[in-house]
Amino acid sequence: MGVPRVGKTGCEVQYSRGVRFGVVGLSVLACFVLANGAFAGRREVRIFDPSGHVRTSLTLADLVASSAKTWRAPDRSTSLLVAFTPAGRAKFCALTRDLAQRGARVGVPQRSAFAVDGHIYAEPKIDFKAYPHGLCGVPGLEISLRASLAERLAHIIRG
Repeated sequence: MGVPRVGKTGCEVQYSRGVRFGVVGLSVLACFVLANGAFAGRREVRIFDPSGHVRTSLTLADLVASSAKTWRAPDRSTSLLVAFTPAGRAKFCALTRDLAQRGARVGVPQRSAFAVDGHIYAEPKIDFKAYPHGLCGVPGLEISLRASLAERLAHIIRG
Protein backbone atom coordinates (compact mmCIF):
# COMPACT_ATOMS: atom_id res chain seq x y z
CA MET A 1 0.00 0.00 0.00
CA GLY A 2 1.06 3.51 -0.66
CA VAL A 3 0.92 6.50 1.64
CA PRO A 4 -0.91 9.33 -0.14
CA ARG A 5 -0.20 13.00 0.41
CA VAL A 6 -1.89 15.86 -1.39
CA GLY A 7 0.23 18.96 -1.73
CA LYS A 8 0.42 22.06 -3.89
CA THR A 9 1.57 20.02 -6.88
CA GLY A 10 -1.13 17.32 -6.56
CA CYS A 11 -1.19 13.74 -5.32
CA GLU A 12 2.09 12.17 -4.32
CA VAL A 13 2.20 8.55 -3.26
CA GLN A 14 5.15 7.07 -1.37
CA TYR A 15 5.54 3.30 -1.76
CA SER A 16 7.89 0.93 -0.02
CA ARG A 17 11.47 0.90 -1.31
CA GLY A 18 11.30 4.64 -1.93
CA VAL A 19 9.22 4.48 -5.10
CA ARG A 20 7.17 7.66 -5.62
CA PHE A 21 4.34 8.39 -7.98
CA GLY A 22 2.73 11.78 -8.53
CA VAL A 23 -0.38 13.03 -10.32
CA VAL A 24 -1.41 16.67 -10.58
CA GLY A 25 -4.97 17.79 -9.82
CA LEU A 26 -6.37 14.92 -7.73
CA SER A 27 -8.54 15.42 -4.66
CA VAL A 28 -7.64 13.83 -1.32
CA LEU A 29 -10.18 11.06 -1.93
CA ALA A 30 -8.93 10.36 -5.46
CA CYS A 31 -5.36 10.37 -4.17
CA PHE A 32 -6.27 7.80 -1.50
CA VAL A 33 -8.05 5.58 -4.04
CA LEU A 34 -5.05 5.80 -6.37
CA ALA A 35 -2.69 4.88 -3.56
CA ASN A 36 -4.70 2.02 -2.13
CA GLY A 37 -6.70 0.74 -5.07
CA ALA A 38 -5.09 0.86 -8.49
CA PHE A 39 -1.53 0.27 -7.37
CA ALA A 40 -2.35 -2.19 -4.61
CA GLY A 41 -3.32 -4.82 -7.20
CA ARG A 42 -7.09 -4.35 -7.17
CA ARG A 43 -8.60 -4.95 -10.56
CA GLU A 44 -11.89 -3.88 -12.10
CA VAL A 45 -13.93 -6.79 -13.46
CA ARG A 46 -17.25 -6.05 -15.15
CA ILE A 47 -19.95 -7.97 -17.00
CA PHE A 48 -22.27 -5.50 -18.68
CA ASP A 49 -24.18 -4.35 -21.76
CA PRO A 50 -21.57 -2.67 -23.99
CA SER A 51 -24.27 -0.68 -25.80
CA GLY A 52 -25.32 0.93 -22.51
CA HIS A 53 -29.05 0.22 -22.90
CA VAL A 54 -29.18 -2.15 -19.91
CA ARG A 55 -27.98 -0.65 -16.64
CA THR A 56 -27.59 -3.89 -14.69
CA SER A 57 -23.97 -4.98 -14.49
CA LEU A 58 -21.81 -7.31 -12.44
CA THR A 59 -18.51 -6.54 -10.76
CA LEU A 60 -15.85 -8.55 -8.98
CA ALA A 61 -18.05 -8.44 -5.86
CA ASP A 62 -20.64 -10.52 -7.74
CA LEU A 63 -18.16 -13.30 -8.47
CA VAL A 64 -16.71 -15.93 -6.14
CA ALA A 65 -13.10 -14.88 -6.74
CA SER A 66 -11.64 -18.06 -5.26
CA SER A 67 -13.58 -20.15 -7.81
CA ALA A 68 -11.82 -18.65 -10.85
CA LYS A 69 -10.06 -21.41 -12.80
CA THR A 70 -9.45 -22.67 -16.29
CA TRP A 71 -10.78 -25.81 -17.88
CA ARG A 72 -9.42 -27.55 -20.95
CA ALA A 73 -11.97 -29.51 -22.99
CA PRO A 74 -11.15 -32.74 -24.83
CA ASP A 75 -11.01 -30.71 -28.06
CA ARG A 76 -8.18 -28.69 -26.41
CA SER A 77 -10.23 -25.47 -26.20
CA THR A 78 -9.81 -23.58 -22.93
CA SER A 79 -12.42 -21.81 -20.85
CA LEU A 80 -12.32 -19.44 -17.90
CA LEU A 81 -14.79 -20.57 -15.24
CA VAL A 82 -16.01 -18.34 -12.40
CA ALA A 83 -18.94 -18.94 -10.03
CA PHE A 84 -21.47 -16.23 -9.20
CA THR A 85 -22.40 -15.17 -5.70
CA PRO A 86 -26.16 -15.39 -5.01
CA ALA A 87 -26.44 -11.65 -5.76
CA GLY A 88 -24.32 -12.12 -8.89
CA ARG A 89 -26.57 -14.91 -10.10
CA ALA A 90 -29.61 -12.63 -9.76
CA LYS A 91 -27.84 -9.75 -11.51
CA PHE A 92 -26.69 -12.01 -14.36
CA CYS A 93 -30.25 -13.25 -14.78
CA ALA A 94 -31.55 -9.65 -14.92
CA LEU A 95 -28.81 -8.54 -17.34
CA THR A 96 -29.31 -11.43 -19.77
CA ARG A 97 -33.13 -11.25 -19.49
CA ASP A 98 -33.07 -7.55 -20.41
CA LEU A 99 -30.67 -8.24 -23.29
CA ALA A 100 -32.87 -11.10 -24.56
CA GLN A 101 -35.98 -8.93 -24.40
CA ARG A 102 -34.26 -6.13 -26.28
CA GLY A 103 -33.00 -8.64 -28.83
CA ALA A 104 -36.56 -9.90 -29.37
CA ARG A 105 -37.80 -6.31 -29.86
CA VAL A 106 -35.15 -5.40 -32.45
CA GLY A 107 -34.81 -8.88 -33.97
CA VAL A 108 -31.05 -9.14 -33.41
CA PRO A 109 -29.18 -11.06 -30.68
CA GLN A 110 -27.65 -8.67 -28.16
CA ARG A 111 -24.21 -8.93 -26.61
CA SER A 112 -22.95 -8.77 -23.08
CA ALA A 113 -19.32 -7.90 -22.37
CA PHE A 114 -16.72 -9.34 -20.01
CA ALA A 115 -14.03 -6.77 -19.20
CA VAL A 116 -11.05 -6.56 -16.90
CA ASP A 117 -9.48 -3.15 -16.22
CA GLY A 118 -11.52 -1.60 -19.02
CA HIS A 119 -10.38 -4.10 -21.70
CA ILE A 120 -13.17 -6.23 -23.18
CA TYR A 121 -12.04 -9.85 -23.51
CA ALA A 122 -15.33 -11.41 -24.65
CA GLU A 123 -18.69 -10.28 -26.00
CA PRO A 124 -20.96 -13.33 -26.00
CA LYS A 125 -24.32 -13.06 -27.75
CA ILE A 126 -27.53 -13.63 -25.85
CA ASP A 127 -29.74 -15.68 -28.16
CA PHE A 128 -33.24 -14.35 -27.53
CA LYS A 129 -34.83 -17.29 -29.36
CA ALA A 130 -33.07 -19.97 -27.31
CA TYR A 131 -33.16 -18.00 -24.03
CA PRO A 132 -36.13 -15.60 -24.19
CA HIS A 133 -36.03 -15.13 -20.40
CA GLY A 134 -32.25 -14.77 -20.18
CA LEU A 135 -29.70 -17.11 -18.66
CA CYS A 136 -31.26 -17.54 -15.24
CA GLY A 137 -30.18 -20.20 -12.79
CA VAL A 138 -26.70 -20.64 -14.22
CA PRO A 139 -24.12 -21.10 -11.44
CA GLY A 140 -21.40 -19.06 -13.08
CA LEU A 141 -19.61 -17.82 -16.12
CA GLU A 142 -17.79 -19.84 -18.78
CA ILE A 143 -15.82 -17.91 -21.39
CA SER A 144 -13.75 -19.56 -24.15
CA LEU A 145 -10.31 -17.95 -24.37
CA ARG A 146 -6.73 -18.77 -25.32
CA ALA A 147 -5.18 -20.92 -22.59
CA SER A 148 -2.57 -18.33 -21.52
CA LEU A 149 -5.15 -15.54 -21.38
CA ALA A 150 -7.63 -17.68 -19.43
CA GLU A 151 -4.89 -18.51 -16.89
CA ARG A 152 -3.89 -14.86 -16.54
CA LEU A 153 -7.49 -13.67 -16.06
CA ALA A 154 -8.23 -16.44 -13.53
CA HIS A 155 -5.15 -15.32 -11.58
CA ILE A 156 -6.30 -11.67 -11.70
CA ILE A 157 -9.81 -12.56 -10.51
CA ARG A 158 -8.49 -14.75 -7.68
CA GLY A 159 -6.42 -11.73 -6.59
